[in-house]
Amino acid sequence: PASDDMPAAGAQALDSTWQGVLPCADCDGIQTRLRLVADDQGRRYELQETYLAREGGEVFESQGAWAEETAVLDDQPTVVYRLDGNGASRWFSLQPDGALEMLDGLEQPTADGLAHRLQRM
Repeated sequence: PASDDMPAAGAQALDSTWQGVLPCADCDGIQTRLRLVADDQGRRYELQETYLAREGGEVFESQGAWAEETAVLDDQPTVVYRLDGNGASRWFSLQPDGALEMLDGLEQPTADGLAHRLQRM
């Protein structure tokens, strides 16, 4: 049964995967794959990041809990997913086309938002 605190917008992201290449300051990009799951065991995410480099990529995997929140971005209420892993939280906003856009450390869109987008698989 769905809980009252789970908005309809979040229902489409209960077992979904997004993928893309995010910018990297000292490599060719970060191949990123994010899976959000919500089931009877709770809400959890799996994040795999491969740093693209000529010598082969270094792979980092993390997992943890995620939460769905509503934030006001560009004067519009927006569904935002917060990943709570080891260290600081990471934030992604759900876009109208189903993509996720990574937000900065202040939970705001980056200046080059399209470069920080993961497409839904």
